Amino acid sequence: MALNPVFRSERARQSKQLEEFRNLNFGSMPTELGRLFSADTAQMTKGLRYFNITGKACDDVAIQLSVPPARRFTEVSDAQAKRWAEIYAELGVDDVLAIGERQAVAQQCMIYGLWPDTRGRLRLIRFLTYQVDEVSFDDPWAAAGGELQDAARVVLCRPAYYSSDTYQAGPTTQFIAKVVLTRDEAYVEMPNGDRSGLFRPDMRNPLGFIPLQGTRRALPIDDTDWSPEVSQDMLSVSIGTILAATDWEHIVRQDLPRKTYLTGQGARLMTKDSVKVLAGGLIPLPLETTVTVTDTAPAVDKYIMASDRTLEIFAQMRNLRPDGYTGRNSNAKNVDMFAKELDLLKQENRLRALDRGLVRLIARVHVLTQRSALTLEEPKLEVGYVYPRPRENVLQEAQAIPLLASMGLLDLVDEIARNEKVSTEEAARRLEDRLKRQRDLFQGMKVPGVDKIQSQVQTDKNAPKVAVDEPPAEAAAD
Repeated sequence: MALNPVFRSERARQSKQLEEFRNLNFGSMPTELGRLFSADTAQMTKGLRYFNITGKACDDVAIQLSVPPARRFTEVSDAQAKRWAEIYAELGVDDVLAIGERQAVAQQCMIYGLWPDTRGRLRLIRFLTYQVDEVSFDDPWAAAGGELQDAARVVLCRPAYYSSDTYQAGPTTQFIAKVVLTRDEAYVEMPNGDRSGLFRPDMRNPLGFIPLQGTRRALPIDDTDWSPEVSQDMLSVSIGTILAATDWEHIVRQDLPRKTYLTGQGARLMTKDSVKVLAGGLIPLPLETTVTVTDTAPAVDKYIMASDRTLEIFAQMRNLRPDGYTGRNSNAKNVDMFAKELDLLKQENRLRALDRGLVRLIARVHVLTQRSALTLEEPKLEVGYVYPRPRENVLQEAQAIPLLASMGLLDLVDEIARNEKVSTEEAARRLEDRLKRQRDLFQGMKVPGVDKIQSQVQTDKNAPKVAVDEPPAEAAAD
């Protein structure tokens, strides 16, 4: 049972293959080619053409964390909020989640573990589908909820590293070390049976729960399995596109050159050495010999169109960026982008739940494993996602912000806090300072475009004015 799951589970094999594709590792493609083609495989293997479909799809879908989100730790003191920001930086949460989210697009789920390394430093570790060996619940309702901290037993896999004199580096580790987690125990078991505790030398789990936080982009068929199936649509399209491009290029390479056929009794006498070209381009031929030259035109255009159509359907079903895969018209692209925006909102809710679950996990593990003069308290967490924007949209958004702010539909302080990842107090200070500098800088000057924007947010000069420190006349009369 210490054998790597990729050698004994088809799901684990597919999971690892998707992660390899995402990292531009196409070492499994010669095997895939041999499964589909029975002839010319040796020659076709040399001409394999690879495409980063999996990597691009994962990057296009998982854009919520491309820019680190704006987090606010509330309902705790300023010192606690500052310490939480430091802990997130120490654990590298932004980078761990950003990579994990891109991986999860292909894996459909991701598990994050939190415990000290051999030197006592807390580590936030990702586990992909092929690294999950067992998840079991003893409460069916807890299984339905899918919260890993309520599980009875979880077994995860990591490569089994030995000393340098015995460890053999290779593309896939045959044997794995098991991370066994229960409510009472937490330890690592090597293939030879040696065990070492994650939290205590006696392998006891002082937390009383399993120190994991999971997230799923899809759900399994029933509650008997925590992990859903991997993205088989992405896997099949990636493999199919590579094989199709390799195949049609092979067809063109084999059939494109002109072919010359010799027929008749004299054909047996014809060899390359016996053929002589005389002056005037004449070629003497033996009696009863006919020369036929044919130009083949392999019909690969329909082959290419079918492959292109497959990519188009895949991009549409996955709400990918339409212009990155096909040449569809602008109206169709707008419809696709609207569907993508809806999917982004759905994934934001899932990511917020993941982030808040990590806060609870970090708070409980940190108190039990780390020495600190400041006892960590569990805060409320607010998360705002910042998306990269094309440069052509910046001016339009800048023109819309003053109008939305004047209508009460947008808070400039929150906008600065979200985009620049600072507290609301710091955002308010920055806004006041910038507005003051702007008034001083542009006093008596007209900046193209700014005067029009200002006219939109200024109040009507003919409107009745009410002093801030004096109540209205009606109120005074009352």
